[in-house]
Parts: sequence; structure tokens; C-alpha cells
Amino acid sequence: MTDPSTILKEGDVLRLQVSPQYATIKIIPNNSSEASDVNFPHNLHNAVELFLKLGMVPQAVNLKDRVDIMLERYKSNPDGKSGVRLGQACVCWHCGACGIPKDYAEQLGTHDHQQSSSSSSSLPPPGPCYQCNETNQINWIRVTTPEAGQFLPWIEEAAMTEDQAKELKVKKEKELIERRKAVEASVAAALAERDNTVVHQK
Repeated sequence: MTDPSTILKEGDVLRLQVSPQYATIKIIPNNSSEASDVNFPHNLHNAVELFLKLGMVPQAVNLKDRVDIMLERYKSNPDGKSGVRLGQACVCWHCGACGIPKDYAEQLGTHDHQQSSSSSSSLPPPGPCYQCNETNQINWIRVTTPEAGQFLPWIEEAAMTEDQAKELKVKKEKELIERRKAVEASVAAALAERDNTVVHQK
């Protein structure tokens, strides 16, 4: 989570310390109007700046938290199979969330997230946001490499299936029972030791 100390105020301007890599995560305009707008944020570094300029600090912090987690996953050299899912992500201007949208597989079908086109014409409409369900104030984003500008998939923790959630619940319940047994055994041993001490003192 974002450390509050990374949010700085210089005069009347709020600043959030973010990695230069944010500039390599491109925001795809939804239409020609956005593409020609000089104020349109072209990457997630611009997005953070825009949120802070508008005083939308929670959204800026939410964006930073999501992106930092994704960047850390890439640093750990993931194999793309173990507990993660890959795809193309969206940035939500309503809540600041960045991530693979709801119903991604059904929405994109066989779409190649590494296609070279930077336009939105070959993409379905972005969203809905997985966090707040926003469908209007949202844009596709693409992770690129700083050197060659190649596209990379967004990577995030895979949601648990219903069976996995049940297994985790059973596992936690078993662990709780074992901890209770250990505590009860420890208490019983302490009481027995105390009783023995009292008997010997008599």
C-alpha cells in the first residue's frame, strides 16, 4: 500500500512519488476526440498527475497501489501460470483502479493483447471496471517495454475459483482448530505444573 510520506505538497501542488516506468504504460484513446485532445493523459504517469491536479488523491493512490503490485510481479519473473492471470488492463477514471476488466475473456475472445496498433478501433469498449463497475470513464492501457516499445500483458493475481475458496476456508478452519488445541494443551500443562507445585509446597 502507498506510504503517506510519498504524497508531497509543494506549494499548492500535490505530488506522488511514482516509478518512471509509469510512463511506459500507455493509455489508449477511446475515440478520435480523445486522441486529438492535448490534455488527454497519454500514460499512467500523466494519469497520476491529472488525479492530483484535480485533487483526486484516493484515485491517485489506488492507481499507484495497483500498478506497483503489477510491476513487482514482473520483477519476480513470473511464469504466467502460477496463481496469476494475463491480459489487457483498463484504467478507471472514477475510482483509479487499474486491472483486467470484468468478463475479460468473454469480451475479448481471441483478441491478441500484444497487437501493435495503438488505436482503439480493433478493441471492444473498455471495462467494466473490476472494482467499481464503471463503464464510461474508463480506457484500455498497454504495458510497454522502455527499450523497444514492445507490448507486455498486464499481470495480476488470479481470482480464486469457488472450489479454491472452499479449500482455503477448510484449511483455515483446520489451522484454527490446531491452534486452539495447542493453546488448550499449553494451558492444561501450565495448570498441571501449578497444581504439582502447590502439592509439593504442602
